[in-house]
Amino acid sequence: MAYNPADLSSILSTLSTLTKPPPPAADEDNDDNDAYEPPEPAAPAPAPAPTRTPISAPTPNKHPAPLAEPDPTRITTWPLALQHIMRTVALHESTQRRIRRLIRNQHEHERHWWDGRVALVRKLGSRDVRRGELVRVLQSVGAPVQGSMDGSTPHDDTAELASYDAKVYNASTQMADALVAELKALGVPFFSISPSIVRDGQNGPPAEATLASAELRTLQRRMLELLQDLCRES
Repeated sequence: MAYNPADLSSILSTLSTLTKPPPPAADEDNDDNDAYEPPEPAAPAPAPAPTRTPISAPTPNKHPAPLAEPDPTRITTWPLALQHIMRTVALHESTQRRIRRLIRNQHEHERHWWDGRVALVRKLGSRDVRRGELVRVLQSVGAPVQGSMDGSTPHDDTAELASYDAKVYNASTQMADALVAELKALGVPFFSISPSIVRDGQNGPPAEATLASAELRTLQRRMLELLQDLCRES
């Protein structure tokens, strides 16, 4: 049998139609059938250039340094003494307690001494009344007056009162010296003042920053009044 090329072409065409896969069915969502394609990697961001932080110059301190406290042994004027007390005693409760105790003890002693003197005067007064009554009785009967019932005389009464006053004066002087020593130890102006800048009299030689003794006593009394008001018990 002779070879026919036309028959061969027909056979190959038939085979190709049998082996060719059918076309895929159409889908409503074509996105699900698309092949996954990974996204392209993003290009790395360029690193920022290093920046230099400007170094600022240090700002000067706007608050000036506190002034040094003056030496209380050299203070001779009231305004400077008042400033010193407001910066020291007024800000320290422990110092106020010490001064308060000193003032309280002084007042208690003064009250005790005064009450004792009043009682003594009352006693001497009643003694004088009894003495006068006795004298009148003796004179009414014509008897001689030779003394009082207890043997004391008005001169004795005066001497007894003077002795009591002398004892109180000595005790008050000692207490005042102790008070001055305490205030000096605390650095209170006019009590801790240096003796070298105190003149003995008003007519002493003129010198800078000096006080007369009479003026110093006036300033000390004024300072005591201030301390009593400042350290008054509530």
